[in-house]
Amino acid sequence: YLRFPTGGATGATPLKPSEYFRNSPTILNAGFSLPHPSYEMFATYDTAHMYLFAGIIATLGPSLLNLHVSNCALTALMGPLTFSWVRLVAPRAALPAGLLVTIYPSIIYLATTDLWKDPSVITATTMGLWALVHIVHGNGGRWRLVALTAVAVMSLSYVHTSRFYALWYLEVGVAVMAVVGLRRGWAVPRSAGVAVLAALALAEAGPVLAGWPSSPEL
Repeated sequence: YLRFPTGGATGATPLKPSEYFRNSPTILNAGFSLPHPSYEMFATYDTAHMYLFAGIIATLGPSLLNLHVSNCALTALMGPLTFSWVRLVAPRAALPAGLLVTIYPSIIYLATTDLWKDPSVITATTMGLWALVHIVHGNGGRWRLVALTAVAVMSLSYVHTSRFYALWYLEVGVAVMAVVGLRRGWAVPRSAGVAVLAALALAEAGPVLAGWPSSPEL
């Protein structure tokens, strides 16, 4: 069951569950183990956010307000993540980029309206990009590289199974930057290059093994 907040005496507008949210109680009631693949049951390959919402309900309780606040919290991560990765690529642009993402009207709108999947998808994409940039530009040992690769794989796998074309665009962008880098003689440690390729390959392979088409096919 779910508790829907109401306007009451304050005149506030009730939160409305989106179409993406409606299937989350089904996942929760099944103990996160559906009798058939989620893309078959819900007739869409974009289902990761349904599991996320179900997890939030299971952890914080059956309130739409909890889901709403969680969406806002995910959106709040985008500013620091953007600042962090842009600082490694273009230091002078890091602060303006972080501030722009933090106060950008469309992003705020997506976080404060209906329970859409956009905040989690955008944040996961940003986190995947953050991890990839830190793999290429950061310094550290083997375990740091492994941890960043794991973050990239988890984030981009989520993107693959919630908004497929975002991952495809990111892969095309990485390919373009690789070509530009080769032509301009940019130096990238071999281990970093291997980690980036592995992260992208695993983000494609994991969902494909579970029954999803690859991002280009979708």
